[in-house]
Amino acid sequence: MSGLVPSDAFAAVRVRWLPLVAVGALVALVVVAAVLRAVAGDAVAPDALFAVLLYVPLVLWTLWQAWRHRIRLGVFFRRPRIGRYWWVVAGMTVVLFLFSIGAANITGLLLPGYADGAGVDTGAGLPLLFVSLVVLPPLVEELVFRGMLLERWSVKWRLGVAIVVQAVVFGVLHVDPVGAGMFGVVMALMYIRTRSLWVPIAMHAANNGTVLLFVSLAGDAAAEQSPTDPAQALIGAAIFLVLSAPFIVAFIRRNWPTADTLTPYEAAEFGDDALPPRHLGRVTIIEGPYGLTGRSGRLWVEEGGVIVMADRNSRVRLTSVAYPALAAITVSADLATIVLVAGDGTSVTFTQHRRTRRGRESFVAALGKRAVAGGGPMAGWALQVT
Repeated sequence: MSGLVPSDAFAAVRVRWLPLVAVGALVALVVVAAVLRAVAGDAVAPDALFAVLLYVPLVLWTLWQAWRHRIRLGVFFRRPRIGRYWWVVAGMTVVLFLFSIGAANITGLLLPGYADGAGVDTGAGLPLLFVSLVVLPPLVEELVFRGMLLERWSVKWRLGVAIVVQAVVFGVLHVDPVGAGMFGVVMALMYIRTRSLWVPIAMHAANNGTVLLFVSLAGDAAAEQSPTDPAQALIGAAIFLVLSAPFIVAFIRRNWPTADTLTPYEAAEFGDDALPPRHLGRVTIIEGPYGLTGRSGRLWVEEGGVIVMADRNSRVRLTSVAYPALAAITVSADLATIVLVAGDGTSVTFTQHRRTRRGRESFVAALGKRAVAGGGPMAGWALQVT
């Protein structure tokens, strides 16, 4: 399917109850663990076992949303489009591990004691540790964060915003928020690039598996070693960050999505040439009828036309124009000011808030493609710069 299409199933997904589900499950597990340990001791309830059980509510929430909104979870696990891209995947796996070491050292220096509870309980046994670190976290966390949350928030906001928000949430839930947050950004871009969760899952498993291997080989020696001198830790962190950060920045710049980049689920549902609804960002109306001058809002390109909404929840419509009624679009030389002219001569002039030229170009391209696909006088439109 190509051309204008409606939103996919994620438009109906609601995430607001997920934190409550997660907190409720955590409280229940803590209570159960305390009771079991009081009755039978630590051997009956190792930490690794409860780490495994903590993922159960996330899986149940995902299955519930998929059943309720008819989301095809198999789309997330299609064969990745990787080809010769494997060397980038392998290289970024190493780069992210180095960045995480540096970021974790900085976190430890700035927040002493913050990660005291992050140690791996080797007494739980290697099989259980392998499941709780290398199998379940990559599968469940990638499905929830890079799958469900990224797809949902890209419909609610923009794909770029969704990447940042899911990465921030992912980072906050880990003991190394900076390293984990950056990891979340790169995993999201890998998912979008390869159209499959298998690549992020493999990279996530490799990262966690390396940690488990190190802990297993180090044994008690790692726990008994003397505290590292802060100056040495800072120098070590700086070395790891300097070595890894340039590669991460280059990767993000090269792969950051435009306003028209499809999510993997959208591409699977509608095809590579589809034009689904998009939130293009904030705009300010600098000239328009009906007292609109000076009003700000969020511009959406929907299946039927262009809409400027006044509030965050998109419930107050400032102005709109259907594609068949749109006669012309004129853009300033810097692509920041756009004029929409309707067939009856009414026009609205607004400025977009994108700071970079690449962002403004993607804004104009997304608007123009949908105006052309909508038919009417704009069917043969070409960009006019004034």
